Amino acid sequence: MKTKLFLLLITFLFINFVVAQSFCVDVDTPSSPELSAMITGTNIQLTWAEATDIPDCSGIDYYEIWKNNIYLTQTSELTYTDTDVTYGTYSYVIYAVDKASHTNSSDKATITLTETTSTVIYDDSGGGGGGGSSYDDDEDTPAFTLTGTDTQENGEETGEPVATTD
Repeated sequence: MKTKLFLLLITFLFINFVVAQSFCVDVDTPSSPELSAMITGTNIQLTWAEATDIPDCSGIDYYEIWKNNIYLTQTSELTYTDTDVTYGTYSYVIYAVDKASHTNSSDKATITLTETTSTVIYDDSGGGGGGGSSYDDDEDTPAFTLTGTDTQENGEETGEPVATTD
């Protein structure tokens, strides 16, 4: 009799534990992070808008930063600075990763850093399934190009991007 009562008690506790648990089923990828880049000297600062994910019980876990198709790092922040970059051309992509390990990428930002000028071009041809595009909807050309940073009269960089429209 004691054994049956003990088993009944264990069964009751187990059922209450299972019923009390809630489950989150996430089958959707997060939104694409909208990437922008700014050049200050030999530093490239990447910033992006926070990605969203449904259902709310999942959410964004972290962001992966890739440069020239090579993984750099992951962060939960919405900014990353690549410091002391040598002159050359670099492509950056940010991946939003949700708690179910689904990913979605930003558009690619291609940066050319030289001694005299620096440019940033955004390419949405191979990026994620969303996010803002820096391309003109009517043509497959960039809507704008950043050409370095603004300078004050004394030559100090203000960090403000200088943009030209095409």
